[in-house]
Amino acid sequence: MRAGHVAAIMTASAIERDSGRTMTVDAVEYRELVRHWIEDGWNGNNNEAVMLDVFAADWIDGNPELDAIHGHAGVRDFVTRYRAAFPDVRLAIERIIADPETKQVAFRWIAEATHLGLLGDIEPTGRRVRFSGVTIHRVEHGKFVESWNEVDRLGLFAQLGLLPSG
Repeated sequence: MRAGHVAAIMTASAIERDSGRTMTVDAVEYRELVRHWIEDGWNGNNNEAVMLDVFAADWIDGNPELDAIHGHAGVRDFVTRYRAAFPDVRLAIERIIADPETKQVAFRWIAEATHLGLLGDIEPTGRRVRFSGVTIHRVEHGKFVESWNEVDRLGLFAQLGLLPSG
């Protein structure tokens, strides 16, 4: 984690106010991990360096995909595929919910990008898209150790012109 992020976490008081609820230092740390990954990794186009900061070497992709790759290689593969399909992607965090009791942090995000490369077997359309998703990370020792993603693929595919009209 970058020095600024560590300092922000270490200097945070034990309790922070968020929507009328108290938030522990662990919750602040979990939220900062998400912000670091999205803002510095994805939006800063610095995924490789930030990945090493926030993902455990033995990270597990919790989605039920048969060909899922785990560890840093899995994160790298995911990022490479999505950056190839959407090289100008920008993500906005809509909401973060951190739960130190279960060691999980969930967040809703909105992505905006232009489809300029292969997305699986879908040829580039050149279309500008805006789609959302929810990601849940389990955190151990200050890093994401397991993750689950739900993406609005129906909305994405509709914007790419892949669904029948009518």
